[in-house]
Amino acid sequence: MEEVSVREIANHKLLLKTRVIQQIKKKKRKKNKRKKNKMLGLSGIGNKILVSLSFLPLINDPCLEGFK
Repeated sequence: MEEVSVREIANHKLLLKTRVIQQIKKKKRKKNKRKKNKMLGLSGIGNKILVSLSFLPLINDPCLEGFK
């Protein structure tokens, strides 16, 4: 059994640790992005509907009375 220095073991552990931390951060970033998109309603169609709904009160048309 060859001798492995303490420094090598420490380095290896540190590498593993940093790799895991980076993966977690990446996942968090992705999750936050998804959450932000949901909050902004950036699902293409949803966004257009939101915009059109916000303009509806400006149009005083009897046909649109039911939508208000």
